[in-house]
Amino acid sequence: MPIFNDEIIQKIFGKEDAENEEPTRLKEYFFRNKAYQNLTSNLAIRILVGHKGSGKSALLRVAHNEDNARQIVSLWLRPDDVRAVVPHVATGDLNARIESWKKALTLLIAREVATHYCDNAASLIEAEKTRGYVRDIITMAREWFSNEINQGLAKVHRPVIESFLKNNVIRIYLDDLDRGWEATKTDITNISALLNALRDICGHGNNLQFRLGLRSDVYYLVRTSDESTDKIEANLIFLNWINHDILIVAAKRIESFFGRTIDEGALVNARQPQVARYLEPVIEPRFQGAGKWENVPVHRVLLSMVRHRPRDLVKLLSGAARAAFQKDHEIITSGDLRETFESYSNERMQDLINEFRTEFPEIQKLLRGMKPSKRVMHTIEEFAFSNDRLVVKLKNLMSQARFLFTNGTPVNVHSLAQFLYKIDFLIARKRMPNGEIVRKFFDQNRYLNDQFVDFGFDWEIHPAYRWALQPADPLGILNVTELDSDDVDEIGKSITLQAPPANATPATSTNSNVRLIKRGSPKASG
Repeated sequence: MPIFNDEIIQKIFGKEDAENEEPTRLKEYFFRNKAYQNLTSNLAIRILVGHKGSGKSALLRVAHNEDNARQIVSLWLRPDDVRAVVPHVATGDLNARIESWKKALTLLIAREVATHYCDNAASLIEAEKTRGYVRDIITMAREWFSNEINQGLAKVHRPVIESFLKNNVIRIYLDDLDRGWEATKTDITNISALLNALRDICGHGNNLQFRLGLRSDVYYLVRTSDESTDKIEANLIFLNWINHDILIVAAKRIESFFGRTIDEGALVNARQPQVARYLEPVIEPRFQGAGKWENVPVHRVLLSMVRHRPRDLVKLLSGAARAAFQKDHEIITSGDLRETFESYSNERMQDLINEFRTEFPEIQKLLRGMKPSKRVMHTIEEFAFSNDRLVVKLKNLMSQARFLFTNGTPVNVHSLAQFLYKIDFLIARKRMPNGEIVRKFFDQNRYLNDQFVDFGFDWEIHPAYRWALQPADPLGILNVTELDSDDVDEIGKSITLQAPPANATPATSTNSNVRLIKRGSPKASG
């Protein structure tokens, strides 16, 4: 079994920022979900919308790598490249900024095409700068590449150039455009102008194709501030993870570390307990907790603690593995996992503060103010609210502090509640007649917290933040926190996974700090 030092932990669970993973390792464990299939469609504009940590950059990076492997002209524009042109578009009305973006982006793309694929890049870039107007990029590239071929140049990239002259496709990847985002009216207008500029640059064809990632909060602010953004709705891909797919991500990472492969389609159609068996080489299968968490399958604990973001599961497992390393455990135990809850919770709270304080400067005071009162301690209401109780709680906080939204949105009980729901601090909750609890995140239904309509949902603080709010009572948290059920809202998980025989020997690892015993992939359940 693995020795859980930091190097091995990263090799097992992967880097937290998967886009910076070594390409071969990323390809081994990458999960091609529906969002990825839509991202790689032959369409002009694909806008990937998701929370920080939801895997946008990883999807974009894998798509870019696969474009290169298929000899497609594929450009990756760095945030610094794009930020360099932002000062030139930060003035004027929306239409003026759209025109500025079009010119700036065209010159930026021309520079990248010349630099990556042409031998006489410097002269081509200088000539393009002197034109002083927006030029059709496909026409420009055909002219440049044809000249390169005729002059016997571009020997290194000749296969890519010849492929382009047949298919006329260029793909441009834009990521981390919201780095430095402050949620000001200028920021909102600039992003809106950029999205409109992309539509104009692409025109009516699918030859010039843009792929970009936007944080959910950035998109929703732009969408609610500019009526013209309704024209890009057909281009959006919402990166919404279900628990089952996040479990598959963990299973693939662990199996690929041990040198084994697994049928991704089989994982998709299996039930969660079956997929969870592939975690057993690194973590014990049942959680030895207390209250509602006593002797439950450990995958239910893991999935209840993550916020529908794969990075959360990587962080949670990595933290528990470090705790196991300190105790010389060869497998992550329930005690190792419990030990990491408080630090994990505090880090996720800090994530929220870092991500949204430009939009709401007093976010830390708001979140900390949601701490349970002594009156509701050790009851189901400790972290849960009816609509009426939530209103009372927020009114009390407003009487104690002055809250402001950076973009000027009025602060009232409903706008605060909507903000807490949007950032997934609060999640919607309803107990069904059969006793099952249904939970909804903002990305699944953004209209549940509506100030005019009651849809019958109550509210609860996500379990990821409860240890940060109540660090002195960890056992009490287990007593009042109900875990997610298996396969809730996930249809068709019914097949039996085909696992290797129990006496199969794992492939020999190339990691010098790994001890392997004779143990095959876990048997399928059911």
